[in-house]
Amino acid sequence: MSATHTTPNPALEQAIVHIKERWREGKTLKEIAHLYRVDQSNLARAFRKTQQCTFKQYTDLRRTEHVQVRLVRNNVLGYQLAAELGFPTDHSFYRWVKRTLGVSFTRLQERIHRETDAPKRDVKPVTIKRDNKG
Repeated sequence: MSATHTTPNPALEQAIVHIKERWREGKTLKEIAHLYRVDQSNLARAFRKTQQCTFKQYTDLRRTEHVQVRLVRNNVLGYQLAAELGFPTDHSFYRWVKRTLGVSFTRLQERIHRETDAPKRDVKPVTIKRDNKG
């Protein structure tokens, strides 16, 4: 066995599965590490290695996707999204939106509704370029 090879730790693997399946609960990395009795730094490192992003990047991405989907589907209120995403308070959710997305929740709602209410002829189709290799 080489020095760089590490044996998989079942507790770390379970903690990573927990993060991926239950990211909406709003638990911190520290809380999850404590729950699975693993070191927080080791969990952060293992998560980053398997997911190619940090715990914060992962949860921010999932939260952003959830907010956008919910706003497109219907006119949901901020406090409802805060509860769905595990934020301890409405205020912390609104701060997160401003910090992560760069606009207030109200502006985000307006932007999404404006984009989804636009006539379909104004929407340019997205094309996916495929290489002709193999």
